[in-house]
Amino acid sequence: MSQPTGPSDLPQSHPSGYSSQIRPSSHSEFVHGAYPAVSVIAYLVAGPLTFGLLGWGVDQLLGTEFLLVVGLLFGMGLAFYVIWLRYGKT
Repeated sequence: MSQPTGPSDLPQSHPSGYSSQIRPSSHSEFVHGAYPAVSVIAYLVAGPLTFGLLGWGVDQLLGTEFLLVVGLLFGMGLAFYVIWLRYGKT
């Protein structure tokens, strides 16, 4: 077995516990395994954006003005719920 010869041969550790020696094998494993903050931010952006756009579109069709806000609030609530389901349980 060979001995480490320099700083680049030593295992490097990250304060979060992520090891630079372990590489995710897929995009899904990268997003959901190594960096959960990325998926949390994606949920927080995608939920309100999707349902806000849906509410805006229905507002345009019906001539109303409140469904955009309803869509944004529903999307944010749904995002928090999905984050809680995925990461909040122990």
